[in-house]
Amino acid sequence: MKIKELFKKILYPERCTSNALIKSLQKRGAFIGSGTVFFDSIGTKIDVQYPWLIHIGCNCQFSGKITIMTHDYSWCVIKAKSGEILGCSGYVIIGDNVFVGYGSTLLKGTNIGDGSIIGAGSIVSGTIPSGEVWGGSPARYICKIDEYQKRREAKQIEEAFKLYLAYVKSFGKEPGEQVFLEYISLFVDLSNSANTKKYLSRLRLMNNYDKTIEFYKNKNHYLILFHP
Repeated sequence: MKIKELFKKILYPERCTSNALIKSLQKRGAFIGSGTVFFDSIGTKIDVQYPWLIHIGCNCQFSGKITIMTHDYSWCVIKAKSGEILGCSGYVIIGDNVFVGYGSTLLKGTNIGDGSIIGAGSIVSGTIPSGEVWGGSPARYICKIDEYQKRREAKQIEEAFKLYLAYVKSFGKEPGEQVFLEYISLFVDLSNSANTKKYLSRLRLMNNYDKTIEFYKNKNHYLILFHP
C-alpha cells in the first residue's frame, strides 16, 4: 500500500475510498446500488443525520466535492424568534445511471430520474425527470439526453484535435494513445473483436459492455486518419 493511501485510510477510515464510503453509508441505512462510484470520496459530504433517507441507484457516477443533504436546520431562526422546535427533513432519491457534476449540492427532497445528468456546481431541489440534463444554481432544465448525445457526437473530432494540439504545444512531442481513450471510437473500429481486449476498460464503463459492442456493430461510422 502506498504511503498516501495508508494515510487516507488512517485519517478517513470511512471514506478513504469510494467503496469505504458506500459501505459506511449502507451500514447507516442508506441504499446504494451496484456500480455506483464517488470519484472524490474524501471531498464528498454526506448528511448522516438521516442517512436512511438516501436512495441511490445502480451505476451512478459522482464527481468531486459533492454534497447530499437530508435535513435543513434553517428552522433555528424560528426557534430563536419564538422558541418553537421544528423538524425539516426529506428523501434524496437518485435513479440508475445518473451523473452528478463537480461541486453539486443535492438538497433534501431531491428526486433525480434514471439516466439524467446534473451539471457541475448545481444546486438541486425537487424532481428532475428521467433522461434530462439540468444545471445551475438553482438547477434548471437544459436539454434531453438525446439532444445532449447529438451535441457530444458533433464535437468529438474538434475536441480530439484541440487535445492533440494542446499536448504537442505543452510537451513538444506526439501524444500517446492513452491520451485519447475517451475518443477511441474516432480512431478504432470497435466493431472489430480484435480491438475489444485492448480497450476493455472503456467498453466496460457503466457495466454495459454488450450494449456498447452492439452499438458499434450497428453504427455506420468512419474512422479519421489521425492515429495517436
